[in-house]
Amino acid sequence: MPVLYGPVLDFYLMYWHAAAVVGAFFACKVAPFNSALVQDPLLNPLRFRLGPPTIALLGNLHQIPMKDPHFKFREWAQEYEPIVSLKLGSQNVILLNDPSVLRDLLEKRSKLYSARPDLFIREFGDNMNIAFRNNDDVWRRQRKMYHLRSNVKVANQYVPYQMFDSTQLLNDMLDNPGEFSRHRQRYTTSVTSTVIYGWRITSGGQKEIKDLMAKQLREIKKIEDRLFFQLREGAKDNIQKGKVYPSFIRDMLLSEDNDCLNEVEITNNAAHGFGAATDTQWNTTLGFAKAMILYREVQAEAQREIDRVVGPNRLPVREDRENLSYIRAIVEESLRCIAPLPKAHWSVY
Repeated sequence: MPVLYGPVLDFYLMYWHAAAVVGAFFACKVAPFNSALVQDPLLNPLRFRLGPPTIALLGNLHQIPMKDPHFKFREWAQEYEPIVSLKLGSQNVILLNDPSVLRDLLEKRSKLYSARPDLFIREFGDNMNIAFRNNDDVWRRQRKMYHLRSNVKVANQYVPYQMFDSTQLLNDMLDNPGEFSRHRQRYTTSVTSTVIYGWRITSGGQKEIKDLMAKQLREIKKIEDRLFFQLREGAKDNIQKGKVYPSFIRDMLLSEDNDCLNEVEITNNAAHGFGAATDTQWNTTLGFAKAMILYREVQAEAQREIDRVVGPNRLPVREDRENLSYIRAIVEESLRCIAPLPKAHWSVY
């Protein structure tokens, strides 16, 4: 039997040590995967709904394309509807493909399915972002404020804000059409800031917009502390001066509900609503502009309807909505086709 000396022995020891570590890792992964097929109703085909077949370790990861995965999801939805079970590595993912299923699970059983994935981003901003926070007591009070202060009846008081900024948007587009993207950014940011804080943005170059769009991660926390707390204090000053403009933060600050949020929670609730509404609306309006450029016949038909219903001497108003069926269809299709990505839900079990 040969005897190993020096560097050769060291190499063999290192090799087998690495092999043992890798083997232990795969054993830990494969064993839970196989046992999960028996115990987990999300994986066991005899106890749960259908889904594409899985392989060990990867599950269905190898079947999901890097580009346009939603087409693959649609294909699976047509084959396995209305609930598709996927395995992405060691993680279970459920695709819901029917509105009634969405309501049954995410609304009627929200206590079970309103948790969020355990993401590191929660630690940023002291876990005050309602989009990432689990459904604990603070989350429940945050959601209650959104429900009470932004439902359909309350939202009607903000229509004049939209009309005012829409008029400025049209004027800006006529004066300087080359800056159409910046004009739309100003418009969506201004509507949101007025609804949330009672404060308009009059030009696309205002420092606050640049602050809100900053991408350097190490600066974001400083910007939030400076800007969002400053906006809350500005809203409080306006209330003390009698300038009680309708706004989301005004309603939260003046709430006498025993279940209301404290000032730090109010600040974050308003700020994250502000952040959620600005870029999403901006991207949707940019997508609408692109669609009108690509589908000129749709744009022409929409213009004919506006000319027929509104005429050449005034702008459309809210009261025209019922008579602008083609325009409504375009708006709804823009919101459907160019919608922001929804946040995943997580089972509490």
